[in-house]
Amino acid sequence: MDRLDSILSGIRGREEPEQQHHRGFRLGQLGRGRVHSLMPRAPEEMFRATDPRFQQQQGQTIMGRALSQFAQSPSFLAQQAQTQQAQAQAQQAMAMAGSPIGSAISQAMSRATPDTPKQAVTELGEAATGFYDATAGQVGRHFHIDEFKCRGTGTAKVSAELVRRLDMLRDELGSPIVITSGYRSSEHNRAVGGAAQSRHVSGEAADIVAPGVSLNKVYELAKKYFGDGGIGIYDGHVHVDVGPQRRWDRRG
Repeated sequence: MDRLDSILSGIRGREEPEQQHHRGFRLGQLGRGRVHSLMPRAPEEMFRATDPRFQQQQGQTIMGRALSQFAQSPSFLAQQAQTQQAQAQAQQAMAMAGSPIGSAISQAMSRATPDTPKQAVTELGEAATGFYDATAGQVGRHFHIDEFKCRGTGTAKVSAELVRRLDMLRDELGSPIVITSGYRSSEHNRAVGGAAQSRHVSGEAADIVAPGVSLNKVYELAKKYFGDGGIGIYDGHVHVDVGPQRRWDRRG
């Protein structure tokens, strides 16, 4: 019996360290798990706050909220309305660029100064229709509406594009241009024997001379500015218009 107890005791002695090892391993694992579970978990924002993408997203969110609030303010809404109006005007101006009306408006705007607001407004109003009437006053840079008035009725209707081209021709000639015949009423046109479809009647033509400059020179230079319109030379004047392209020589 003593011998049996001795053998059993020996077996227990050999098994105990292994069992203790396994128990220790399990307790260690469990201990670490418990420690981990007991640690206070840091908020996710603490980790994300250091992420540049998160910072950018947060900044965009804050900016978006601020802009949204600002967009509802009366001052911003008024500014938006002004911006939209300016954009519409710019688009209209671009659409008119290169056209007779657009060119006339550009010319009028370039002459608008604080000293001549009434004249500038008048020119813009007339140029918007493409024609000046008898109340226009100064037209272009070198002419007055009186120079284009019908000799028979005193009325006037003058193409803004005609005036624009005459301005350029006058600059190149370096000499004043005299309008011998501008607008003609239908009655006056018949009285002077003008063509039935004369461009004078529509306000798109002018008969001109330049003191001190030969008619031949005026005629040749006119081709530069009225090349796509009508140009005719007579014994006493040169005819120019902004109608279809035509050329003629009616000298005796």
